[in-house]
Amino acid sequence: YESNGSVYFDVPTFESAPNHKYAKLNKEALKNVELAMDGEGALAADASEKKAENDFVLWKASKPGEPRWPSPWGEGRPGWHIECSAMCSDILGEAVDINGGGIDLNFPHHENQLAQSEAHYDIKQWVNYFVHTGHLHIDGLKMSKSLKNFITIRAALKMYTARQIRFLFLLHQWSDPMDLTPVQEGDAVTGFQQMEAAVIAEKTFVEFFHSVKGALRGLGCAAGYSVHQEHTWNDEERVLSASIDSARAGVHAAMLDNINTPGVIKSLKELIGAVNKYLGAVDAAAIRPLLLESAGRFVTMILACLGVAETTGGIGLGDIGGGDGAGDASKEEAMAPALDLIVKFRDEIRALARAGADTKALMRACDEVRDVGLPELGVKLDDREGGALWKLSNPEELRREAAREAEAKAKKEEQKRREKE
Repeated sequence: YESNGSVYFDVPTFESAPNHKYAKLNKEALKNVELAMDGEGALAADASEKKAENDFVLWKASKPGEPRWPSPWGEGRPGWHIECSAMCSDILGEAVDINGGGIDLNFPHHENQLAQSEAHYDIKQWVNYFVHTGHLHIDGLKMSKSLKNFITIRAALKMYTARQIRFLFLLHQWSDPMDLTPVQEGDAVTGFQQMEAAVIAEKTFVEFFHSVKGALRGLGCAAGYSVHQEHTWNDEERVLSASIDSARAGVHAAMLDNINTPGVIKSLKELIGAVNKYLGAVDAAAIRPLLLESAGRFVTMILACLGVAETTGGIGLGDIGGGDGAGDASKEEAMAPALDLIVKFRDEIRALARAGADTKALMRACDEVRDVGLPELGVKLDDREGGALWKLSNPEELRREAAREAEAKAKKEEQKRREKE
């Protein structure tokens, strides 16, 4: 109906129609008049133009200085809700499968979109599914430009890699609000407390792939199969196989549960724990490569589906979102023989030094390669019983990791000093 040059949607008439229902998304919508008017951008004075408080504008008479177009009711502009219905209908017509946005759009925006579109097409249901994401809060307040409590993606990428930021969101249910607590040095924000879990999650998967690929290389069958390798199963293999099946079922159930990505990550971590237990219980030469590769490929595939790994057909995260290491996957393949040779040489030198006397200089040289030289090339060595394992990483991230470890060590030493005092 028209009122003072504006056109409003008659909610009570729509609600009384046998084929229509208002307040599908929010049962309290008809009672929440204040929110309905706020979502419209309407002032209290505008209520006098409407027959009912819940009626919303389809065409608004323009005030001086506002955008305007000619219409049968005078110059004006489209209502907020009608713009979105018009765009969706132009592309998708009278049937929309998925519509989404922030949870604040639930009412009145999406509710009114439904009403006007279903009235226009005279149908019972215009949208099949609504996907409403939770708000991002900074120190308990919704992030917004008006509050000046926002951080840009560009600024966040100076503190963390794209993959680490993606892990942050994967560890949180997408439909729930997320609260970030800034870590500050003076007035400068240097990070967020919640990112620690994301950094640890990324490291967990990196170390997992590091261990799996190292074990396969140690068997001389990086492709996962060798005719000279024993493949019959013992109790340890049966347990690991059951863990792989359990992880597959857990991931599937979590995805069916409202795309529960925290549940997906939890199932993958449980599988990683089972693989680590297997590698610790079985002699390196007795590892069953096909089973181990199956676990590694499954974790890679799921992480690729979540956008934090590459779909290269191999095992590992690849270089997606990891920083500046473009082409890391191909680099790993090219450098593997040389790196294995260097690691073997280093292990031999350490063995000789340990067997002799006056070996400090040799040990320092070896540690210098591990702690300084190789990290600058994007290579990290892990000392383990039976031989060291290497992995490729972003040099900047390795420097950050070394700084974090040095800080933790300094705090531990300071605590011991205080205890002695």
